[in-house]
Amino acid sequence: MTVIRPTMPEREFQFRDTVLTWQNFVAGDWHVRIDPDPLGSVNRIVRLMNGGTQVRACLAHIPDGATVRLVRDEGSWHALGGPGWRALSGLSADPEPEPFHLPGWRVEVNGETVLAVTDAELRPPYVPPPPPPLWRRARNALRERTRAIADRIAAHLGYHRDGECEDWW
Repeated sequence: MTVIRPTMPEREFQFRDTVLTWQNFVAGDWHVRIDPDPLGSVNRIVRLMNGGTQVRACLAHIPDGATVRLVRDEGSWHALGGPGWRALSGLSADPEPEPFHLPGWRVEVNGETVLAVTDAELRPPYVPPPPPPLWRRARNALRERTRAIADRIAAHLGYHRDGECEDWW
């Protein structure tokens, strides 16, 4: 069994920026575990782990002496990367083509992506809360209607609510 941890880029003032500190803290729990395949010696099981739980796994051919890396992709904003925007930011007008990856984690073996998981796949799907029961909706509607009628009767008798008499001075 081999365990590979991500290599975070060196950043200046890591602990002065809250977002970068949080990203470094969360990234410390991610790692890759490589186990031998019990059915044969050609392939190996590559597991992307978060803490002690397996996020995703695959069967991949990993030759001896291969470079295995765990990479964190943050995504980018290539849509605004035209020559005009690049010239304004002081960069060269012809950008080098760079493959776009959605924000998430990737496992690379000799520079080739073997296993990838995006942040959208890591989040549980949104399940809207169930609507309140009919009896609760009916009770609230009856309460609002009764209160409106009581307020109208009380206004004829000269009564009012506390928040309605602020400008009478």
